[in-house]
Amino acid sequence: MIEKKFQTYLPDREIFKNYLLRDFIGRGQNGVVYLVENRFRKRALKVFDKSDPGMAFHIPDDNLESSSLESSSLESSSLESSSLESFYKELFKGNLSHHIVDVLEFGRTVSREPCLLMEYLGESLSKILGQKNMLDIHESSHYFQGLLKGLAMHEKHGILHLNLKPSNIFLSGDTVKFSDHLHTLPSALLKPFKRDTIFFSPEAFEGERSHWVDRWAAAALLFLMISGEQPFPGDTATEIRYAIKRCAIKKNLSRLQLIPEPLHPFFIKSFQTKKEDRHQSAHDMLESYYSSVEVLLHASLFSYFPEKYLQTRHHIDIPQRHHDKQGIITAKYKNISLRNEPVTVSEDDFQRVFGLDEAGRPLVYIENRYEESKKGTIIDHATGLIWQQSGSEKALNHEESLEYIYSLNLNKFGGYGDWRIPTIAELISLVEKEKLNGNLYINPLFDHLQQWCWSADMRSSHSGWFLFYYLGTVYWDFFDLDNFVRAVRHNIS
Repeated sequence: MIEKKFQTYLPDREIFKNYLLRDFIGRGQNGVVYLVENRFRKRALKVFDKSDPGMAFHIPDDNLESSSLESSSLESSSLESSSLESFYKELFKGNLSHHIVDVLEFGRTVSREPCLLMEYLGESLSKILGQKNMLDIHESSHYFQGLLKGLAMHEKHGILHLNLKPSNIFLSGDTVKFSDHLHTLPSALLKPFKRDTIFFSPEAFEGERSHWVDRWAAAALLFLMISGEQPFPGDTATEIRYAIKRCAIKKNLSRLQLIPEPLHPFFIKSFQTKKEDRHQSAHDMLESYYSSVEVLLHASLFSYFPEKYLQTRHHIDIPQRHHDKQGIITAKYKNISLRNEPVTVSEDDFQRVFGLDEAGRPLVYIENRYEESKKGTIIDHATGLIWQQSGSEKALNHEESLEYIYSLNLNKFGGYGDWRIPTIAELISLVEKEKLNGNLYINPLFDHLQQWCWSADMRSSHSGWFLFYYLGTVYWDFFDLDNFVRAVRHNIS
């Protein structure tokens, strides 16, 4: 290939601090993103420019990651690296670093244009959808769960994104990361191009900046992932805007039919005209989604481990077991001894270690023998464990959970001072095969409030496993996210 000299930069030549320009990644609303490389690793370099940023590779419009914006004010609203640095410092102060694309350095290129050096995560959701058009329910749910976990942390710390779209979402290992918060754009008042309009909420068109805007965009992204189509029809930005402001998806059967029927109520609620009729938080949205998608995630996903493995892994004696009508293993135990020491388990290994099927539900169920105490505790004579009947009154992050346990022991809750956070093996022992406590897979003797509970088991140094009683399944969260605590102790009497 004949080397071409471009307007500003040369391929395979230095562009920023010993980094060589290797390839064009995409053009965003506020500049161009390049793949760069030094002796050690590849990075992404975002270069900001006051004028049309069609600098290095002259990529035609149909190959752009996202279209450029109409603006006459870019000259007066250029973003300096100092303001970018301040914004990202605020994100890191809010413990949001694992939800955003890591920004490694601020500076200027060899041509003196402001730039950000960032981690290189490979393909964005935009490119993945470009290759597959649509994702299956499991892949979509994985992205959506990560997206809402990130939004939950944004809400907790009062930080808005306001620019959610496929080109700004990346999957880093098993973590969803965001890029291009609106506050990092050169002008917050630029009118959106059609590709952005499909993720706008009705109030966003009026200039409102709120978490309602981000939650609406998340629902639109989920619709796009599952169906391969935008939720509101229209060939122009004006037509799409009109459809969104009418919020008529529940009357538009042709759009709803693109989505599995169990998810219809979720999307109808997500796209209500009045904000107060929608989901009130990212956590609320996630709970609603899990309840709707449950039948899809659990269909035909049962697999079994050999009995020898179950005996070894869970340290239990299984004298007999049988399959019920749904094909789920039921086990009758004697002398059950569950693991009470925390372990660190990767996402690749959690089903095997915790004894779960492909949907994250238990392979075996215990026939509990509960006895309710007047001290706010419940004894399970099948496992020898004493549980809190309720638990924490609000969801807590990991550090707050440890403080909660310390307080229980300090105040001798129930007359005991050896309460602890249970392991996944112990939490699983409470899971029922069917919903018995309203919409929860747990005995109605237990308080309904603690719908998802931290375990003592870790996924990494900054994340851990929890049990979600809405689905009776095991998931993980970052330690700075909130889950309830239901304490446990061993009955030694």
